[in-house]
Amino acid sequence: MKLAHIQLAHRTGDLAVYAVTMVSVVFLNLLEGVLIGLAMAFSMLLWRVVKVSVRATPVAGTDRWIVRVDGTCTFLALPKLTKELATVPAGTDVLVELTVDFLDHAGYEAIHDWARQHESTGGNVEFVEIGTARMEHAMTRPPRRGRARGILDELLGPWRERNGDAVAAGVVAYHRSHAHVMRPHLDQLRDRQDPHSLFLTCADSRIVPNVITNSGPGDLFTVRNVGNLHPADGSDASVEAALSFAVDTLKVHNVVVCGHSSCGAMKTLLAGTSAGPGLDTWLAHARPSLDAYRAGHPVRAVAAAAGYDETAQLSMVNVAVQLEILQRHPVIRQAAAARGLTVSGLFFDISTACVLEVTTDSVSEFTDRVAEPVIVTGRVRARRSTR
Repeated sequence: MKLAHIQLAHRTGDLAVYAVTMVSVVFLNLLEGVLIGLAMAFSMLLWRVVKVSVRATPVAGTDRWIVRVDGTCTFLALPKLTKELATVPAGTDVLVELTVDFLDHAGYEAIHDWARQHESTGGNVEFVEIGTARMEHAMTRPPRRGRARGILDELLGPWRERNGDAVAAGVVAYHRSHAHVMRPHLDQLRDRQDPHSLFLTCADSRIVPNVITNSGPGDLFTVRNVGNLHPADGSDASVEAALSFAVDTLKVHNVVVCGHSSCGAMKTLLAGTSAGPGLDTWLAHARPSLDAYRAGHPVRAVAAAAGYDETAQLSMVNVAVQLEILQRHPVIRQAAAARGLTVSGLFFDISTACVLEVTTDSVSEFTDRVAEPVIVTGRVRARRSTR
């Protein structure tokens, strides 16, 4: 026996198995004690695998109810399922949210029969299937556990589908699985928006701001253009209007510039070739970034030492230059002095799906503390601060 083993068993929820095994070995014998411990461990594992959570709750301020079924829905869950469904008043509108990875015929029949009976009393039942197991399969094939990638595949399916209307397919998937989740949050924002940041990023289709910042609807006021540029001379009315509106009217707390690897705008600048009418005029606003890159900007040195290619280096330098431009902007300077508005930079490395922090003179990875950049094994790593 070791105290460390007991503490570990307590933290992982296996203390009962440890204690029963120990007592059985002491008072019976080694073989019987181990067998009893294995039997108890298997029983606990089976209970954890087949357990299901069923909760029926009213929606505050409405006559609607939400029934959430989460886990593994089998015949073993019928008593709990039946008891919880019986608490839903007759004649009400009900949203059944199924987040299950396994649904057998008995579980499906219990839910389906209840829904049919509830609708016969004048109520309405709507199903939303978030988990990997689908009700439509319960009657057509033997039950099987859903794949862990099921939800991801469903979300990415319209993106991968190049034939047909991918947008329409995505809307259908959204209504089926996610609209109900967003509805309560968006209902609070229907008359106003309250973003915490202005997010200036590239128009590149591979950049998804809410995903890489783990933010939700209404959190980011996003402005996108080719090369994530803010013209220093203020000649672009659209970018200027967005900046003024976000800072002065929406009172955002942060202005973020986000560049990325394999940027077509940066490739065009490096090649020095014409990109065509309109684009050449726009990319002229990025000339200060190209000049800073060629002059040996500090960010270029850090990026080069970390093993990034020239396009990524220029993209990082461009973010740093845009930060310098924004920090000099009168609207931002006034807001920074009055209420502490901050300006920050990001770089999204598409090949690794990692986001780096870019300042006016350096690049580093994000940590849970203040970090300073250091080069380790060919990539930028962050040294943890002692502060």
